[in-house]
Amino acid sequence: MTDLAAGLWRRFLGRRRGETLAALRARYERFQHLIEGNNRALDLIADAGEKSGGDHLFDRRYLDWLVEELCGAVSSVVYDLNAMTDNRYGELVRAFERIAGSVRATLSPAAGFEWELVLPIEEVDWDFATVVGEKMASLGELRRRLGLTVPDGFAVTAAACRRQFHAAGVEAILVAEGPLDRGAPDQALERLAARLQEAVRRAGLGGSPARAI
Repeated sequence: MTDLAAGLWRRFLGRRRGETLAALRARYERFQHLIEGNNRALDLIADAGEKSGGDHLFDRRYLDWLVEELCGAVSSVVYDLNAMTDNRYGELVRAFERIAGSVRATLSPAAGFEWELVLPIEEVDWDFATVVGEKMASLGELRRRLGLTVPDGFAVTAAACRRQFHAAGVEAILVAEGPLDRGAPDQALERLAARLQEAVRRAGLGGSPARAI
């Protein structure tokens, strides 16, 4: 533990009156996780500073990755601190969530299209990868950004897929099945996959997605 971390622990997070050793150990493990998140955030900021100097690749994919990694690192600091101090930092948690949401919205121009069922290919590019999938987003990128010849077409979006899954009762099947262990045998996974596939096939294509197409 660094001198700074040790000082913080003694000043704010030391053992409380009447606290059991088990509770203290759990709080200390959270504290260690908080320090790891802080160090990770500092490393990411240093890496971004180095790459922004112009000698390294600093493209949209790196920026998306950096935002998610930073949000993960900072969230561990904020949430762990709040949990260790009996929710004394609830406003800090809310501020973090507002800022993280704002940053993600700024970097996701496709957010306003997340409920569209079908999008013309000339309206999509790589920013729409989470909406239409990477393959269609790549085709749109070639056409919209680079001006290359790409056949006319359209993309069926993730929102349309979600509607189809809902109509097929996929969620109900998964809820009834319950959580599967990571070590579940392959046969159990295959049986569940076959059951889901049959439900989707039986439902067919209809409703709003069919009309949109």
